[in-house]
Amino acid sequence: MKANLPKPLTSLIDSIDGVENIDNTLIRSIVESHKFQAEVFSEFELFDHCSSKSYGRKLIFENEKFKMLLMSWAPGDFTAIHNHGYTEWGCVCAFGELTHRLYSFDNNDLKIIDKSPILEGKIAAVNGELIHLMGNTGNKNVATLHIYGANVNRQNASENSSIYLPEFNKIITTSGAAFLNPDKETVLSEMPFFAADKELLSDYYNLVSTYYERNKAFEALKTLEAKLQ
Repeated sequence: MKANLPKPLTSLIDSIDGVENIDNTLIRSIVESHKFQAEVFSEFELFDHCSSKSYGRKLIFENEKFKMLLMSWAPGDFTAIHNHGYTEWGCVCAFGELTHRLYSFDNNDLKIIDKSPILEGKIAAVNGELIHLMGNTGNKNVATLHIYGANVNRQNASENSSIYLPEFNKIITTSGAAFLNPDKETVLSEMPFFAADKELLSDYYNLVSTYYERNKAFEALKTLEAKLQ
């Protein structure tokens, strides 16, 4: 798999594999040292993804230590609110500006704690406990490089990710993807969840409504609208 990749990517993979124990500070330093341009990842772009997928997601490389993906964000594309499962270290490298939300979840209460965007050129840290949502409210396509890893070897570090879905009144765990309205085959388990924070629900509705409208999934929007009454 690695042999078919562009040289800048094989160099990055070798740099990561060459370190025994990695944390978020180190992975950020490794990625920064490679000074990537978006063009390196053009063959992995997926802006014309199926409309039922809420963003483009393409695997670049995976081994027992980490996985590397390119996410493609057409205007209106968004993730669900999610964490990253077994991920011990990782990062997101942005090739354009994206809308971003950070959340806390305590005693079954989900709240927004930050609304700062991810700026072009920024490398943001990721681990399993991070709960966030990201997407594209602009009018241009944006790509992001994602790396998820663990020092205890796992085939899929982002497995067992939790996705918080107030429009369906549930939290699900998945095999890694953070799509809105996930495919049933990616769902590992689910439990009831009833979000009540009006600020969160109003903000979430404004961000994800484009996806549900383009897929004519009006019941999900109606559920959110009812919660805002």
